[in-house]
Amino acid sequence: LNVALQRMDSMIDYLDSAFGDYGSKRLDLADSQLGILKLLMIPAVADGIDSPPTHLFLAEIVDDQVDGYIYSNDGQKINRLEPKIVIDRNRDLHAILDGVNRLTFANWEDDAESLDEFQNRFHPMVLKHVGVVERYTAYNSGRIAVIAFYKEQFLTDVHARLLKDLVVFASGLHRIAHEQLETEKAFIYNVESLARASEVNDEDTGDHILRINEYSKAIAEKMGLSDEFVRTIHYSAQMHDVGKIHVSANILKKPGRLTPEEVEQMKEHPLFGAKILGNSPRLVMASEIASAHHEKYNGKGYPLGLAGEAIPLSARIVAITDVYDALRQKRVYKPAFSHEKAMDIISQGDGRTSPDEFDPDVLAAFIAIQGEMAEIFANFKRS
Repeated sequence: LNVALQRMDSMIDYLDSAFGDYGSKRLDLADSQLGILKLLMIPAVADGIDSPPTHLFLAEIVDDQVDGYIYSNDGQKINRLEPKIVIDRNRDLHAILDGVNRLTFANWEDDAESLDEFQNRFHPMVLKHVGVVERYTAYNSGRIAVIAFYKEQFLTDVHARLLKDLVVFASGLHRIAHEQLETEKAFIYNVESLARASEVNDEDTGDHILRINEYSKAIAEKMGLSDEFVRTIHYSAQMHDVGKIHVSANILKKPGRLTPEEVEQMKEHPLFGAKILGNSPRLVMASEIASAHHEKYNGKGYPLGLAGEAIPLSARIVAITDVYDALRQKRVYKPAFSHEKAMDIISQGDGRTSPDEFDPDVLAAFIAIQGEMAEIFANFKRS
């Protein structure tokens, strides 16, 4: 009983850590489940278990199919074994499928006439990964099924209850992760809708915002920024001009040069963008980009005249992508420039644009992957 209580406390501590900032980040189901597997497969000596499982099969149950992976335990590290195992519930009634909410454990000496006969309970791919099975404990929650394989140590109901605890936690994580995925899809859809609304009065077809997302993601990856930064800028960059919703369509669609008064009105769109996006934790980067993507590294931008690293990194990245994409597109006041011409203007300057407007590190990454920039423009441009 003490072992089970200790393990339950460990699981609760793990989940408390995993959900410490839930809502501000994605739940990585694979990482979270692996963390729980470690609690069973690499127990502390104080747990009083002579030998932990040598292998564990963690599977998802969907309709008539069970599929998942075998994990091996070398005492220090959990390794996921390939390939994925798929079991047809209509044909392969193996031990792991032995009744929903049924907790079982078995030692071959008590449950079979011979060790060879005991192997018939297991799917061939399971045996290929695990080898000869001597004893196991299994639990099927109806959503998640887990079977743990042991060597030598004779199993009791304590081992079975520990496994059930793990399955209950894993099943909960599974449900939360899937619900979060649906919420995330709805969130991204709404972000994209707002971004498209901001482009309704522009000359472009709407592909501009898609390209800005892709350019920004590629630069962030080249700079070696975190996975979370890359993921967030990939959907946030498209919000850079959301403030244009507040700018008159007459200005946005004007075929000729803008008057000084109209220019000043246009320069207000970054502040409008930040106001629209507000203070949502999920839109912090989008707000930074909207408010600062027209700032320049040399301090000569707008609306606040920020310089250097006072400009958020996300906005410094989007700034160079926005200039590149504008140069590549045809406007009433200019032709569409080639990739080579656009790169020359950005890297060398042309009297109106100067390389010191851009963060040197961002510029270096941009130049280093210029071929990818050209490819993105070509792939996200309607003929």
